Amino acid sequence: MGSGWLGRLGSHRSTTYIRILVWYHNGMTIQIAVRLHDDMVSYLDAQVASGRARSRAQLIGYLVAREARRQRAVEDIEIMKRAGAMGYPDLAGIAEATAYRPLDLD
Repeated sequence: MGSGWLGRLGSHRSTTYIRILVWYHNGMTIQIAVRLHDDMVSYLDAQVASGRARSRAQLIGYLVAREARRQRAVEDIEIMKRAGAMGYPDLAGIAEATAYRPLDLD
């Protein structure tokens, strides 16, 4: 097979075994229980029913990842605001222009 981790499997190359190893190699997911208001669940179900999301879990994962990106962007803006334009004249004004605007990061 090769010199990577798949190549080191030796005689344990069953399809199931390889699938499990690939799954672990690409990152595990953890199942959690979450309580949501009825209207939030209705929203999730409507997104799935319309085909805009594959599942509730996929949509919630997408929304959490989007919020994490938004928070990182806000942190970056705060850093830029504190640093000002010192050393970055081409970035002058970006922090001020974006500091209080809603961010659409999709």
